[in-house]
Amino acid sequence: MTNFRYSNYPIEAYKLHGVPRDEVAVITEVLEPHQRVPAWNMMWLSAPKLDRLPGVGQHWHRHYTVTPGLLQSIVFDIADIPDLITSLTQHPLTFEQWFVRQNHTDFRTYHAAGQNVWVKTVSERCEMAAEMTIVPVRVTARPSGIKISCGG
Repeated sequence: MTNFRYSNYPIEAYKLHGVPRDEVAVITEVLEPHQRVPAWNMMWLSAPKLDRLPGVGQHWHRHYTVTPGLLQSIVFDIADIPDLITSLTQHPLTFEQWFVRQNHTDFRTYHAAGQNVWVKTVSERCEMAAEMTIVPVRVTARPSGIKISCGG
């Protein structure tokens, strides 16, 4: 199955140096493999300030402030909203088409990330992601475990 990662850098590029359980660590180490790309895509769509992180290293705090409750709301939404995981692994414009048809007040992220401002931000970032080079992520289930690889 091929999924799309919307951010133009690998998830690890957004790591908050010196914070062992930051948002990236929760997504990449705590969530189930099938939840990681969708959770990251929703995080990236919801928080434009993440774009300031790649390359800043230990000085991340000068460029980024964690939004309280954002990651938790995303995790709950992925667990509770039917079709969200599948939609967040598709091309960003396909996700946006699905997203605009939803009742946004059903999303916990709607309440945690600014309500209608969040809806507008997600739509704008879907369009931005569609204009960037999108990295397909292949998830392969094998008897020995799940393999995740990036690239064409």
